[in-house]
Amino acid sequence: MYKPSDITFYVPCYNVETTLCRCVASIMEQTAAPARVLLIDDGSDTPIAFDAPGVEILTHHANRGLAAARNTALAICTTPLLAAVDADVVLERDWIELALGTLNRCHAAGVGGHMSEQYNTDLADRWRATHMAQNWGDDDIENPRFLYGANTLFRAADLRRVSGYDTRLRTNDEDRTVSEALYKQGCRLVYAANARCRHLRQDSVFTVLRTYWGWHHSRGVLRGDFDTVEGLINRIFPVNLGISWYRYDLDKREGRREFVALDGMIPWIFAVRDLELFCRRTGASRPAFPSPALARHIPDSVQGLFAHDHIEQAEIPAWFERYCDGFMAALESSEWFTMRDAIDRDWQVLGDAIKEAGGTVRSTHAES
Repeated sequence: MYKPSDITFYVPCYNVETTLCRCVASIMEQTAAPARVLLIDDGSDTPIAFDAPGVEILTHHANRGLAAARNTALAICTTPLLAAVDADVVLERDWIELALGTLNRCHAAGVGGHMSEQYNTDLADRWRATHMAQNWGDDDIENPRFLYGANTLFRAADLRRVSGYDTRLRTNDEDRTVSEALYKQGCRLVYAANARCRHLRQDSVFTVLRTYWGWHHSRGVLRGDFDTVEGLINRIFPVNLGISWYRYDLDKREGRREFVALDGMIPWIFAVRDLELFCRRTGASRPAFPSPALARHIPDSVQGLFAHDHIEQAEIPAWFERYCDGFMAALESSEWFTMRDAIDRDWQVLGDAIKEAGGTVRSTHAES
């Protein structure tokens, strides 16, 4: 039977000054104390200066990504168990006690807890709470699809058996892929619904869909989608438009009318992020998206979502013209125009939220 003193607890950190103190306090106030608490500073713009007894800081001199930060903790872990919580999350006081009890009782390789959203008042936060929930409900589940990485407890030896986390995944999906690797080794994972924590993130309409893109770009990284124009074009219909239509149909069916304009913007915001990542990986100059020909299909009220992405460019590259042609063809062959016409009056609601939104929320880790 494992004990609390068998646990090394770590927090991956990147530009998280506003929430880190509350996160660490929730670890230090646990009813069962871990042997060691680590902060893995993944090259923050301002290095973490955290002076608290029993808390160690390890620093990456450059930003290497979330998976690399997790692997650093694994590499220096000398205890049988390794626990993690994201820097914008606070644990309930009995989290270690309950997660550890589940791991021992189920003889599991890993346990993940239930994370709920602390903030659920603004439009963007409500959308995130509905469509980006990081829990599997109110009942324990043996071998869920994967364990959300925001709060986990693993046997360190099992993580080492699968060589830790995939460092190609800098911001997202490292939790899913490590869970899948553990399953292939015959390991048991358990979702413990009573091991609870709260997410402190707050989004604006400028940031929530960008964050959502982060959830869906990682498979494309592994496939090489962002290394060629063909890869970019090939993901427009199944990913950008497919996810948009799925969310719109779900919200419409369940009466969440306030969300549908955001659902309709998914293909466009995803395209902005796709192009940013493509240009970083290939060295291509970044064009302004949407192009004028595409922008006329978006109501003026939501054009403000692209205000942060305005780029003056004298000459349009041929590869970008191909991409825009592919985007238009995908719009025409999908049901996006049907969606657009059906939610015409909802664009103004989103437009009002755009006007009211103040500032942006910095992402936890730099994108891949």
